[in-house]
Amino acid sequence: MPTRFRWMRLRPQELALVAITAIWGSTFLLVHWAMEHSDPWFFVGLRFLVAALVAVLIFWRSLRGMTWADTARGPRSAS
Repeated sequence: MPTRFRWMRLRPQELALVAITAIWGSTFLLVHWAMEHSDPWFFVGLRFLVAALVAVLIFWRSLRGMTWADTARGPRSAS
């Protein structure tokens, strides 16, 4: 790589920060478009649904033994 571009070398942490910033910035356009075409309550509900699905995909091993009764009770105390 030429000397003049050495300052542009980014570490993985910096690349991740740039990628997250790009994703975060693009959501402004998506929210603007969604508000033009839907009800705000529908949009908020859709966001929560997507977040729940992503959480299930990430934490599926921890949720494997969980029952519907557990969702109503909440987390168990450590005592």
